[in-house]
Amino acid sequence: MLRPEFASPVFNSLSFSVDYYDISIRDVISTAAGNTALAKCYNQDGSNPSYSVADTFCQLISRDNIGGIANVSLPYLNPGGLKTSGVDFQLDWAASLGSLGEGRFTLNSVVSYPGSYQIKNFATDAFQEFRGTIDAANALPLPRWRHLNAMRDVTAVIRPANPASGAPACDLFDLTARVRVNDAYQFRFGVTNLFDKAPLVIAGTPGNTLPGT
Repeated sequence: MLRPEFASPVFNSLSFSVDYYDISIRDVISTAAGNTALAKCYNQDGSNPSYSVADTFCQLISRDNIGGIANVSLPYLNPGGLKTSGVDFQLDWAASLGSLGEGRFTLNSVVSYPGSYQIKNFATDAFQEFRGTIDAANALPLPRWRHLNAMRDVTAVIRPANPASGAPACDLFDLTARVRVNDAYQFRFGVTNLFDKAPLVIAGTPGNTLPGT
Protein backbone atom coordinates (compact mmCIF):
# COMPACT_ATOMS: atom_id res chain seq x y z
CA MET A 1 0.00 0.00 0.00
CA LEU A 2 1.21 3.51 -0.84
CA ARG A 3 0.25 6.41 1.40
CA PRO A 4 2.21 9.41 0.07
CA GLU A 5 2.64 12.59 2.10
CA PHE A 6 1.61 15.85 0.47
CA ALA A 7 2.06 19.41 1.61
CA SER A 8 -1.55 20.15 0.73
CA PRO A 9 -4.10 18.91 3.34
CA VAL A 10 -6.43 18.06 0.46
CA PHE A 11 -4.40 14.93 -0.32
CA ASN A 12 -3.32 13.91 3.19
CA SER A 13 -5.81 11.01 3.23
CA LEU A 14 -4.87 9.58 -0.17
CA SER A 15 -3.81 5.90 -0.30
CA PHE A 16 -3.34 3.46 -3.15
CA SER A 17 -2.68 -0.28 -3.26
CA VAL A 18 -2.09 -2.93 -5.93
CA ASP A 19 -2.53 -6.65 -5.19
CA TYR A 20 -1.66 -9.46 -7.61
CA TYR A 21 -3.11 -12.92 -7.02
CA ASP A 22 -2.40 -16.29 -8.61
CA ILE A 23 -4.48 -19.11 -7.12
CA SER A 24 -4.62 -22.80 -8.02
CA ILE A 25 -6.97 -25.22 -6.22
CA ARG A 26 -7.23 -28.99 -6.67
CA ASP A 27 -10.47 -30.85 -5.83
CA VAL A 28 -12.30 -27.56 -5.30
CA ILE A 29 -15.83 -27.94 -3.90
CA SER A 30 -18.30 -26.23 -6.22
CA THR A 31 -21.55 -26.60 -8.16
CA ALA A 32 -21.97 -26.66 -11.93
CA ALA A 33 -24.46 -24.25 -13.51
CA GLY A 34 -27.57 -25.89 -14.99
CA ASN A 35 -26.71 -24.83 -18.53
CA THR A 36 -23.21 -26.28 -18.07
CA ALA A 37 -24.68 -29.66 -17.02
CA LEU A 38 -27.00 -29.69 -20.04
CA ALA A 39 -24.25 -28.69 -22.46
CA LYS A 40 -21.94 -31.43 -21.20
CA CYS A 41 -24.63 -34.10 -21.16
CA TYR A 42 -25.59 -33.32 -24.76
CA ASN A 43 -21.95 -33.18 -25.92
CA GLN A 44 -22.09 -29.52 -26.91
CA ASP A 45 -18.48 -29.10 -25.82
CA GLY A 46 -17.34 -32.56 -26.92
CA SER A 47 -17.26 -34.04 -23.40
CA ASN A 48 -19.87 -36.82 -23.98
CA PRO A 49 -19.34 -38.00 -27.57
CA SER A 50 -21.24 -41.26 -27.03
CA TYR A 51 -24.25 -39.42 -25.50
CA SER A 52 -24.14 -41.90 -22.62
CA VAL A 53 -27.00 -41.57 -20.14
CA ALA A 54 -24.53 -42.75 -17.49
CA ASP A 55 -22.54 -39.53 -17.93
CA THR A 56 -22.11 -37.69 -14.61
CA PHE A 57 -23.91 -34.59 -15.87
CA CYS A 58 -26.73 -36.55 -17.54
CA GLN A 59 -27.42 -38.10 -14.15
CA LEU A 60 -28.21 -34.62 -12.82
CA ILE A 61 -31.18 -34.26 -15.20
CA SER A 62 -34.63 -35.51 -14.19
CA ARG A 63 -37.58 -35.69 -16.59
CA ASP A 64 -41.36 -35.51 -16.33
CA ASN A 65 -43.79 -38.21 -17.47
CA ILE A 66 -43.70 -37.06 -21.11
CA GLY A 67 -39.90 -36.93 -21.33
CA GLY A 68 -39.41 -33.19 -20.86
CA ILE A 69 -36.70 -31.83 -18.58
CA ALA A 70 -38.27 -31.28 -15.16
CA ASN A 71 -35.21 -30.36 -13.13
CA VAL A 72 -31.42 -30.15 -13.23
CA SER A 73 -29.87 -30.96 -9.86
CA LEU A 74 -26.91 -28.84 -8.81
CA PRO A 75 -25.19 -30.75 -5.99
CA TYR A 76 -21.75 -29.83 -4.70
CA LEU A 77 -19.05 -31.69 -6.61
CA ASN A 78 -15.29 -31.99 -6.51
CA PRO A 79 -14.32 -30.71 -9.97
CA GLY A 80 -10.83 -31.39 -11.25
CA GLY A 81 -9.55 -27.95 -10.34
CA LEU A 82 -9.70 -24.19 -10.55
CA LYS A 83 -7.01 -21.69 -11.51
CA THR A 84 -7.34 -17.93 -11.44
CA SER A 85 -5.07 -14.91 -11.52
CA GLY A 86 -5.47 -11.16 -11.74
CA VAL A 87 -4.81 -7.76 -10.21
CA ASP A 88 -6.85 -5.68 -7.72
CA PHE A 89 -6.43 -1.90 -7.55
CA GLN A 90 -7.76 0.16 -4.64
CA LEU A 91 -7.85 3.95 -4.23
CA ASP A 92 -9.10 5.70 -1.06
CA TRP A 93 -9.29 9.45 -0.56
CA ALA A 94 -11.10 11.85 1.76
CA ALA A 95 -11.09 15.65 1.96
CA SER A 96 -12.68 18.05 4.40
CA LEU A 97 -15.30 20.46 3.11
CA GLY A 98 -14.27 23.34 5.37
CA SER A 99 -17.12 25.62 4.44
CA LEU A 100 -19.64 22.96 5.53
CA GLY A 101 -18.38 22.47 9.06
CA GLU A 102 -17.87 18.73 9.55
CA GLY A 103 -18.60 17.92 5.92
CA ARG A 104 -16.23 15.48 4.17
CA PHE A 105 -16.01 14.19 0.63
CA THR A 106 -14.84 10.55 0.38
CA LEU A 107 -13.87 8.35 -2.52
CA ASN A 108 -13.38 4.59 -2.14
CA SER A 109 -12.85 2.51 -5.24
CA VAL A 110 -11.77 -1.05 -5.99
CA VAL A 111 -11.07 -2.25 -9.53
CA SER A 112 -10.50 -5.96 -10.16
CA TYR A 113 -8.98 -7.22 -13.39
CA PRO A 114 -9.12 -11.02 -13.77
CA GLY A 115 -6.35 -12.19 -16.06
CA SER A 116 -7.59 -15.77 -16.10
CA TYR A 117 -10.38 -17.94 -14.64
CA GLN A 118 -10.02 -21.60 -15.62
CA ILE A 119 -12.04 -24.63 -14.53
CA LYS A 120 -11.81 -28.33 -15.30
CA ASN A 121 -14.58 -30.67 -14.22
CA PHE A 122 -12.52 -33.83 -13.79
CA ALA A 123 -8.86 -34.59 -13.21
CA THR A 124 -8.55 -36.01 -16.73
CA ASP A 125 -10.17 -32.96 -18.41
CA ALA A 126 -8.37 -29.97 -19.86
CA PHE A 127 -8.88 -26.58 -18.21
CA GLN A 128 -11.47 -24.31 -19.89
CA GLU A 129 -11.01 -20.53 -19.83
CA PHE A 130 -14.11 -18.70 -18.49
CA ARG A 131 -12.59 -15.21 -18.17
CA GLY A 132 -14.87 -12.61 -19.72
CA THR A 133 -18.02 -14.77 -19.64
CA ILE A 134 -21.31 -14.37 -17.77
CA ASP A 135 -23.92 -16.92 -16.69
CA ALA A 136 -26.75 -17.38 -14.21
CA ALA A 137 -24.40 -18.72 -11.53
CA ASN A 138 -22.29 -15.56 -11.26
CA ALA A 139 -23.56 -12.52 -9.38
CA LEU A 140 -22.42 -9.04 -10.34
CA PRO A 141 -20.72 -6.65 -7.89
CA LEU A 142 -22.71 -3.61 -6.79
CA PRO A 143 -20.33 -0.69 -6.19
CA ARG A 144 -21.56 2.90 -6.45
CA TRP A 145 -20.13 3.12 -9.94
CA ARG A 146 -20.91 -0.15 -11.61
CA HIS A 147 -18.90 -0.81 -14.75
CA LEU A 148 -19.57 -4.08 -16.52
CA ASN A 149 -17.16 -4.98 -19.31
CA ALA A 150 -18.48 -6.48 -22.51
CA MET A 151 -18.66 -10.24 -21.89
CA ARG A 152 -19.27 -13.40 -23.86
CA ASP A 153 -22.13 -15.64 -22.81
CA VAL A 154 -20.83 -18.73 -20.98
CA THR A 155 -22.11 -20.86 -23.89
CA ALA A 156 -19.10 -19.58 -25.88
CA VAL A 157 -17.12 -22.03 -23.69
CA ILE A 158 -19.57 -24.83 -22.94
CA ARG A 159 -21.15 -25.04 -26.43
CA PRO A 160 -18.84 -23.13 -28.76
CA ALA A 161 -20.56 -24.39 -31.92
CA ASN A 162 -23.75 -22.46 -31.07
CA PRO A 163 -23.05 -19.70 -28.52
CA ALA A 164 -25.71 -17.29 -27.29
CA SER A 165 -25.26 -13.53 -27.49
CA GLY A 166 -23.23 -11.93 -24.71
CA ALA A 167 -23.57 -8.60 -22.94
CA PRO A 168 -22.22 -5.22 -24.12
CA ALA A 169 -20.30 -2.92 -21.79
CA CYS A 170 -22.46 -0.98 -19.35
CA ASP A 171 -21.99 1.81 -16.77
CA LEU A 172 -24.44 2.61 -13.96
CA PHE A 173 -24.04 5.40 -11.42
CA ASP A 174 -25.47 5.82 -7.91
CA LEU A 175 -25.32 8.93 -5.74
CA THR A 176 -25.41 8.93 -1.93
CA ALA A 177 -24.95 11.64 0.67
CA ARG A 178 -24.98 11.98 4.46
CA VAL A 179 -25.65 15.11 6.52
CA ARG A 180 -24.82 15.13 10.23
CA VAL A 181 -27.20 17.34 12.24
CA ASN A 182 -25.51 16.78 15.60
CA ASP A 183 -23.95 13.92 17.60
CA ALA A 184 -27.29 12.14 17.83
CA TYR A 185 -28.87 12.62 14.38
CA GLN A 186 -27.81 12.38 10.78
CA PHE A 187 -29.65 12.13 7.47
CA ARG A 188 -28.73 9.80 4.64
CA PHE A 189 -30.21 9.86 1.17
CA GLY A 190 -29.34 8.58 -2.27
CA VAL A 191 -30.38 7.78 -5.81
CA THR A 192 -29.82 4.36 -7.39
CA ASN A 193 -29.24 4.35 -11.16
CA LEU A 194 -28.90 8.12 -11.29
CA PHE A 195 -29.39 8.40 -15.06
CA ASP A 196 -32.26 5.86 -15.20
CA LYS A 197 -30.43 3.56 -17.60
CA ALA A 198 -32.41 0.53 -18.71
CA PRO A 199 -30.99 -2.86 -17.60
CA LEU A 200 -29.21 -5.09 -20.07
CA VAL A 201 -31.16 -7.91 -21.68
CA ILE A 202 -29.08 -11.03 -22.28
CA ALA A 203 -29.63 -14.67 -23.14
CA GLY A 204 -30.66 -16.89 -20.24
CA THR A 205 -32.73 -19.77 -18.97
CA PRO A 206 -36.50 -19.13 -18.67
CA GLY A 207 -37.44 -18.53 -15.04
CA ASN A 208 -33.81 -17.96 -14.01
CA THR A 209 -32.85 -14.37 -13.17
CA LEU A 210 -29.17 -13.47 -13.09
CA PRO A 211 -28.19 -12.49 -9.51
CA GLY A 212 -27.23 -8.85 -9.19
CA THR A 213 -29.55 -7.58 -11.95
